[in-house]
Amino acid sequence: MQEFKLELDFPSFFKLACLIGLCFGIGAVPLVIFSNWEMLGVNAIFFGALGAPLMGLINGALSGVIGFPAYYWLRSRVGLPLRGRIFPLLAKP
Repeated sequence: MQEFKLELDFPSFFKLACLIGLCFGIGAVPLVIFSNWEMLGVNAIFFGALGAPLMGLINGALSGVIGFPAYYWLRSRVGLPLRGRIFPLLAKP
């Protein structure tokens, strides 16, 4: 087995950050609905439920853009703990 180091370029890092933000936004939908159930009307709950994933996606995108320089610096200077993982090398067909 050979050792490989996982390094993400900017588009991959950005897509991963957007996906994480979107998942957190989707996970926040029940919290938005149940916390505003008695105070707000049905329209406000509906727009809040749609707005939570959108805001999560936007937050993930901003975090990806702002966080990439720190990730790149850590990756190049310090190294990340993923390099100790061992993956099998697949044979070409």
